[in-house]
Amino acid sequence: MNRKKIHVLDTPEAVGQMAARFTIQWAKDAIAERGKFVMAVSGGSTPQPFFSHLITLKDQVDWSKVHLFWVDERLVPLSHPESNAGTAFSSWVPLLGMPQQNVHTVPVHLPPKDAAREYARQLDQVLGVELRLDLVHLGLGIDGHVASLFPDSSALDTTEPVALVSAHYQERPTQRITLNLPIINAARKLMFLVTGAEKSSIVRRVLKGNTRLEEDLLPAQRVRTPGRPVLWLLDVKAASLIESS
Repeated sequence: MNRKKIHVLDTPEAVGQMAARFTIQWAKDAIAERGKFVMAVSGGSTPQPFFSHLITLKDQVDWSKVHLFWVDERLVPLSHPESNAGTAFSSWVPLLGMPQQNVHTVPVHLPPKDAAREYARQLDQVLGVELRLDLVHLGLGIDGHVASLFPDSSALDTTEPVALVSAHYQERPTQRITLNLPIINAARKLMFLVTGAEKSSIVRRVLKGNTRLEEDLLPAQRVRTPGRPVLWLLDVKAASLIESS
């Protein structure tokens, strides 16, 4: 059973604040229990309040024991405006005081297949044989995609932790490196952040859909953590259609 725990908040700012509070608490718990905290974050505009609030709470965590990965990345230079890691380096990452060796970017300077292999190697080196992230933070595309796992993508059925995909989303064709469902679903904590009225239809479809055929599921519906709830943090606009259904 794919259990969900849904919080609906008034504003995107409130969504980010709650996400930061959860993340800080999980980080403290993981460090106390296992000596480190390893999270993978998404890019885009939606999580920016989350990152801002992480900075305000940063003194509560020993960031030398935190490792940061990205859920997905476009194969563009860090200086490119659509680089998830590049955007993070120009804004919130330096303010956390995390050691440089703990920040694991996709090696976009390598040939694409080599970049995927190297990113998988970094995950293996940090996570070990269990290959289990402490937290995966996800957004939700208007077509139901998560990470760079789009509907009908062959990567949805791979058992490898990392894939190289070609994506044509919102008229922006590009190659990307993405985490795959096996490593996403193995995470100890999974958190969706979704805001804005433009996401309300897909939120309702993902959360209220009742299809039982695997091939009919959207990528977001294939995010499952058996025995553990998936946390959804929504603002009132994104949640408007499930609230009224």
